[in-house]
Amino acid sequence: MAIGDFNAILSSDDKKGGHAKGRRCRFFGNFMDSTLLHDLGFQIPSFTWHRGFPSERLDRAVGNDAWVEAFPNCLITHLPRIKLDHRPLLMKFCYTDTCVPNRPFRFLAGWLHHQNFPEFVKHNWRFNGNLVSTMEELTNKLQEWNKGVYGHITHRKRKLLHKLARIQHALDFSGSNSLSQQEALVRDELEDILHHEEILWKQKSRYPSRSLPSNVFLRLSFEDVASLGKGVTNEEIKSALFDMAPWKALGSDGFQAGFFQNQWDILGEAICEWVKKVFEEGTIDPEFNNTLIVLILKVKTPENFAQFRPISLCSVLYKLVMKIIANRFKSIFPKIIGQEQAGFIAGRSIIDNVIIRVTNGMLNFLVERVHRQLSSWDAKQLSFAGRVTLAHSVLLAIPSYIMQSTLVPKGICDSIEKLVRQFIWGAMEGGKKLALVGWNNICQPKIHGGLGLRRLEDQNKAFLLKIGYSLITKIEALWVQVLRAKYGFHEVLPVSIMRSRCSYMWKVVAKTWLLLCKNIIWSIGNGRSVRCWEDNWVPTVGPLNQYVLDQGIIISQSKVNEMVLDNGVWNIDLFRSWLPEDVVNRIISIPPPSESTGPDTLSCARTTSGVFSVKSVYFMLRKDSWNSKDANWNFVWKIPGPQRVRQFICWANHFFSTFKVVTEHRPNQSTTSQNSSMCFYLNTDGATHSVSGFSAVGGVIYDGKG
Repeated sequence: MAIGDFNAILSSDDKKGGHAKGRRCRFFGNFMDSTLLHDLGFQIPSFTWHRGFPSERLDRAVGNDAWVEAFPNCLITHLPRIKLDHRPLLMKFCYTDTCVPNRPFRFLAGWLHHQNFPEFVKHNWRFNGNLVSTMEELTNKLQEWNKGVYGHITHRKRKLLHKLARIQHALDFSGSNSLSQQEALVRDELEDILHHEEILWKQKSRYPSRSLPSNVFLRLSFEDVASLGKGVTNEEIKSALFDMAPWKALGSDGFQAGFFQNQWDILGEAICEWVKKVFEEGTIDPEFNNTLIVLILKVKTPENFAQFRPISLCSVLYKLVMKIIANRFKSIFPKIIGQEQAGFIAGRSIIDNVIIRVTNGMLNFLVERVHRQLSSWDAKQLSFAGRVTLAHSVLLAIPSYIMQSTLVPKGICDSIEKLVRQFIWGAMEGGKKLALVGWNNICQPKIHGGLGLRRLEDQNKAFLLKIGYSLITKIEALWVQVLRAKYGFHEVLPVSIMRSRCSYMWKVVAKTWLLLCKNIIWSIGNGRSVRCWEDNWVPTVGPLNQYVLDQGIIISQSKVNEMVLDNGVWNIDLFRSWLPEDVVNRIISIPPPSESTGPDTLSCARTTSGVFSVKSVYFMLRKDSWNSKDANWNFVWKIPGPQRVRQFICWANHFFSTFKVVTEHRPNQSTTSQNSSMCFYLNTDGATHSVSGFSAVGGVIYDGKG
């Protein structure tokens, strides 16, 4: 059995007024026939949906033969419409009379909401010195008043529903102003009865009433509604267009955003006029509303449509209108969407809900995925430059998503890096090949002589530091509030967050907490939250207490705002009595705290913008293991020509650097033959095919004896 709004009719008898919907009738009829369902019938009125003149029977109950046989007396009733444009459906199986004679007296809370009740009590309360007889007399009066004035709620409700049903049934066949006015009056009276019925059931439930929090049913403010409905400006249209990627996949119109961006001076006026017309009229030209459906392969050899991923490619102008709407909702969504929704909202991340403990066995699938990817490539058919590109953009990117919320064991990172290292040097699956340059040199920035690859263990640590940074700065995030409340994290920046009993992820963040605190700096606002001597608030200086020889003369909990004189300037004499002159000069360059600048804020000390960057933190973690900068490396990567030529020169440079270090530590056996034995020569040559563009390069290294 199914009951509800099917949004379709079975025959023309189910509709009055409006256009005929023959196709919908056939589709719904075919569905009923194919599933062997029957309409379970109804009691008048005939139509369940009404909006203006058109009326239709869109709501119904259907069942199969087994249902009809099991419930032969099932009856469907169309109840009157009250606030919606649909009639509710009531399914009855049997009727039982619940009236109980000689009920004992029970005070009804609904009486208190009757307008005449206070006057009734005042008139009938006659205290004669005997409270028992007075209460009995009042009880009798209340019973009479309930029957004559207040009435039986269920009976009154039933009468009003029947009356409303008759009025609406008449309106289905003839529109009348007097009937519409009567319908409005009956609805208002029914609303009052329903309110009294709600009070009655609350009283019978004996459950304490609780008001819902203000954020359960969120609604937009008048300012938000006004911002959504305001007219579109030329600046808003241009900004949305230039925010679009210029060379995305073509839609049905064959244009890309790059064309409109490049020719904005010529096309801008016409585009702005068209977009404003769309927002005013609410319709888009069919030519721009068409989409191109493209199927993308999920597997190499698809056998059915489930192995394709369909995407819809829209025209540029259609995407422009949608982007303007999306930009307006960006500031609205965080206000009306709860914190439980972690993804697809700016400033929130879906990985916030995936903070769990893992083991080697749980993450073996990452190594298997790298294995599977390597088995689909033939390393011998790829150049060294091609293998490096695939390793950087594909292989090392496989564990990135997991690393954002999980501490990946060192063994997993080493296994993945071993496979990548063998692939780069051309080894087949399961084989080995001599590495001409050390892995540590390859995983360095190009300015330090590397290829820009990243070590997975340090990359994972940088991601985990980002979680700790969010724990400090994203106070409004749901997961931050939960963890802070669970582990009693009340301070802005505690010295340690380690707990004796805590989750695995909390322990991981706690282990990196000291490193995180060293790379966070306070931006001074009003100076009330920052401890002057313990916290890091002076750039490139660190905590000031490390410069004070006699720690006993300073007050550890002194705030920065206490270091300002009455005229609003720094107390320079106080700082100079305890700190070196260069540190004092750094303090003088910072604006003194002021109430007008707002509260103190935390930011990342490793970026100029103060925004936490995984890249900058990774560089900070790896900088001690990098080679010294050499201007020759920049020269190597700027050489015009194929990438393989530049990489060959990079190898040669690393080879001779390594050879020089080795020979410098080797004892000299003969001073007379030193010059000839230590002299090496390198001859190189290369060629490029003028048609295909294929390039090749080679080199020969030989000593002084040839």
